[in-house]
Amino acid sequence: MKLLYKLLSCIIVFSLGFCANEVVAQTNRSAKINSSQEEAEKLLAIQVAAKRMLDYIDGFANSEEEERVLIVEKLTTEIRKNISDHKNEKISKKKCRDIVSKWRRSTFNDKLTKEVVRLQELSALPIKKSDVLSRMGNDWESRLSSSIKSFVDNQYSELYNSARYRVIILQRDEMEKSIPYPSLKNLNKRLEALSNDIETDLTLSDFDSLTKWIKSFNAKFKKEVVDEVKFYSDYISVKRLFEIKNQYERQLEILKRKGDPAEIPAMFITSKLIETYIKDSLKAHIKSEKDKIEKSGSQIAKIPVYKIFSIVEAKINKLSIDLEKQKILEYLKQQVAVQVREDDLEEKIFRDLPEHKLYEASLENLIYDYYTTISPDISSKYAQLANVSSTELSAKNFDYINSIFINNDFAVDVLIEKIGDEIVKQLPAVRGGIADEQLAKFFPNYNQPLSYDDIEKFYHSRVYNNRLINLNDIEKILKPTNKNYSSDILLQEAEGKLISEINFLMKAGFNSLGYQLELVKRYEHKNYNELKRAVKGGINADELYSDWRNSIAKLWRKRAEESKVPYTKLFNETDLEINKSVRALFDAFQIDYVEPYVKWRWDMIRRDKKMKAKFNEMDRRKIN
Repeated sequence: MKLLYKLLSCIIVFSLGFCANEVVAQTNRSAKINSSQEEAEKLLAIQVAAKRMLDYIDGFANSEEEERVLIVEKLTTEIRKNISDHKNEKISKKKCRDIVSKWRRSTFNDKLTKEVVRLQELSALPIKKSDVLSRMGNDWESRLSSSIKSFVDNQYSELYNSARYRVIILQRDEMEKSIPYPSLKNLNKRLEALSNDIETDLTLSDFDSLTKWIKSFNAKFKKEVVDEVKFYSDYISVKRLFEIKNQYERQLEILKRKGDPAEIPAMFITSKLIETYIKDSLKAHIKSEKDKIEKSGSQIAKIPVYKIFSIVEAKINKLSIDLEKQKILEYLKQQVAVQVREDDLEEKIFRDLPEHKLYEASLENLIYDYYTTISPDISSKYAQLANVSSTELSAKNFDYINSIFINNDFAVDVLIEKIGDEIVKQLPAVRGGIADEQLAKFFPNYNQPLSYDDIEKFYHSRVYNNRLINLNDIEKILKPTNKNYSSDILLQEAEGKLISEINFLMKAGFNSLGYQLELVKRYEHKNYNELKRAVKGGINADELYSDWRNSIAKLWRKRAEESKVPYTKLFNETDLEINKSVRALFDAFQIDYVEPYVKWRWDMIRRDKKMKAKFNEMDRRKIN
């Protein structure tokens, strides 16, 4: 049994060994068959890949849009990375041509790598680049070089130009971002320095004078740039200068449009309201311009929209004040009627005569009196034009408007002028009437001829034709007939009329006395020989005096009647002069030197040129 068991065991082991060998042999036969198939598939795939790469080479002279964009981007990056090597366009273009050729060859290699990777994903057997290249023939490299050259020759210039243009644009944008606009504060200082006259707008030449200052901001940009951008900073300066000028002119345009009296709502009657209205319009425009820039989305060199320039604000302030004046003037001219009555003026003057003695002081007092009386009512009515139904407007501005004729010098001047014009129309007549009443009351006989004594008293104390007598002198001649008289209450017109009349009367008396005295000298000269015979004939001095006096009195009376002079008699001064002349001649004729004396006397008279001229003058005219 044991032997049988061992025999069976050997048989079983042999059988199993035989079967195993058969299985291995069968497996080997199957493996050889699969390997052949995979090899065939690999060769087929390599052949296809080689064909694809050759086709790619043949089409390599051309490029897809995506490739073109990529090349432009790469060229742009290359130039920007090494600006110093690419400043000059010709040098840069030559360098970039070689770079593009390398890029195209690199592109081919990338394509080949991708193709091999794709094959490896599909094939169980390893595939190398050399496997594909070996199937592409011996001329694939020359064909590749030819395609690259053709591409560069046909398309490179356009691609480079696009890249160069992008570099220029990018650098310009960087430059505009880096170079700041001047701040409003600094800009206002420069514009104010140019604006010598607030009435005159700035001109193009004014803004041109800021060019150097604007260019100074270019120093903020310190990067290297290509040659085409080298002078772009100057263009930026000019562009910004024009932008500043345009903003200034747009502000002026809105100011002039909104500052047109026809555009300003009727309720805006004060300078503050007008100024606010114009400024609000300008601020709305500025906000609109800012919104436009924000909505544009451009982040490149954002243009700052300046607030209202200080010189424009100064124009607004002045225009607002001028428009306020204009509105006040129109209101006063068209709406305000100042009523002045003569009886009211008279009452105000009589209320305080010393304060109204002088015309100018009286006019000033009356104007102030009327102004303080009517201005509150006028200003209150004017304030109602500001739409007082609006609570906000009323609460904020009514007090100012209501007191505008006190706070606003121009309004005060206009109203005072209007009141003054009305008062002046009637004041002379009113004051003239009061003056006549005062003269009639205090000096009822002021226009009657003066006494002989008064004339003689002032004749020797004044040079009457060069100096007028004053009120103090008059009060010595004319005594006021009313106990209530005081020089303080006598109006200027009454005083002037009184002085003028007294002087007129005094002059008539002076002329009469003066002519009488000259008449004595003329009579003496004319009747010299006759007087001499009369003295030798035995006439005495009293008789000679009486004859002289009667003769001169007769001559004078005739002249006085012809000239209608009230002083028909001889003055005492004339009598004294006649007596003195008679006594002197009478005594002289009694001694031996009478002839020399007479000759000496008349020589002295002739030498007195003033006396001679006066004598001739009085001889030519009548006594006034």
